[in-house]
Amino acid sequence: MRDGRALLNIALPQPDTVLSGPFWSGPVRVLRAAASGPSIRIEAVGLSDNQYYDRTLTADQFQSLVKEEQGGTFTFDADPRLFRLATEALRIHLAHAFDPQFAVSVSQVDPLPHQLDAVYKHLLPLPRIRFLLADDPGAGKTIMAGLLMRELIQRQDVRRILVLCPKALTDQWRREMWERFRERFTLLTGESISGAYGVNAWLENDRVVASLDLALQEHILPGLEQATWDLVVFDEAHKLAAYRFGPRGKIDKTKRYMLAEKLATRTKHLLLMTATPHKGDDENFRLLMALLDDKVFASLKGLRSALDQDQSPYFLRRMKEAMRHFDGRPIFLPRHVDTIGYPLDPHEQDLYDAVTHYVATGLEQAESNRNRNVGLALTILQRRLASSLYAITRSLGLEFGQTSARRC
Repeated sequence: MRDGRALLNIALPQPDTVLSGPFWSGPVRVLRAAASGPSIRIEAVGLSDNQYYDRTLTADQFQSLVKEEQGGTFTFDADPRLFRLATEALRIHLAHAFDPQFAVSVSQVDPLPHQLDAVYKHLLPLPRIRFLLADDPGAGKTIMAGLLMRELIQRQDVRRILVLCPKALTDQWRREMWERFRERFTLLTGESISGAYGVNAWLENDRVVASLDLALQEHILPGLEQATWDLVVFDEAHKLAAYRFGPRGKIDKTKRYMLAEKLATRTKHLLLMTATPHKGDDENFRLLMALLDDKVFASLKGLRSALDQDQSPYFLRRMKEAMRHFDGRPIFLPRHVDTIGYPLDPHEQDLYDAVTHYVATGLEQAESNRNRNVGLALTILQRRLASSLYAITRSLGLEFGQTSARRC
């Protein structure tokens, strides 16, 4: 009677249910199950050996020793609230397949047309993103990067993300990623890395914001070099500088550039962002683009070929004048640039000519000696001259003092 009463509370396994237990050599698929007095008769076929089984089990044996591995015929007797949660989770998981701008729908942003164009027309269609985003200042490049991250995360294309930027921008990146996209990034500092005894903070955290100059430090770099990433973002990427002196001269790479070279090989996607990509030096610009693809940008010819396309898969730059609201109104007020001349007094003209001659002569000598620092210092003298007589007098005094000290 005890088994009979227990049997009344047991739901019989439905056809095609997969069961496992000590009564079979492995998992079995149920063909039929029926109550037989106080017991259960189960006819099944083994999944691995295709053997037919006919077993009669007591209610206690079935409850304590048999495990259901996979349900069979649907009974629709589950909790409807849990079913609703499951379907909602699946709907959100697949939403990107039906909403072409899913990140916009789930983020706290009102993107502008040029931002949508960059993310959904130029970046997301690329199977492997290696891109320089070089819009004018104020275009909202951080928002574009956030939309890109959100889309790639939802599509399960990226999990580990590293953002390297100037120290002054680290808090802004963290704040905007959380407030606008609900993505929580960890700020790594020298103290947090040193305090993680026995743990590599670059490996432990999947979403990281850090200062570019912090990553360069000798005691920090080895830990970073151990990590791999799905997406690396360099903000203010013009700081990743490298120079070539002469057509076949040696390439002088800054530490920031060499760090970017290493990380470029340890990430699937690489996004560079800067408002000043070109400094008037084609070779410097080519070396920056070579971080994205060193084969495509192996020469200046390759650079021009890759960027002359209507829609380059590597580069995008829009000026403020071209940016519009959805109704066609300009986003930024028009800029008017005018050079206003003014006459110089005779003594001012003499000083201007003398400084110009000194700078031109010094620049020529600096170029021949491949001393870029001297060339930069001389160029600054012209700015000081345009500032005031006092400024150029002070600068020339310091310059002559340093020159005399070097000669001694």
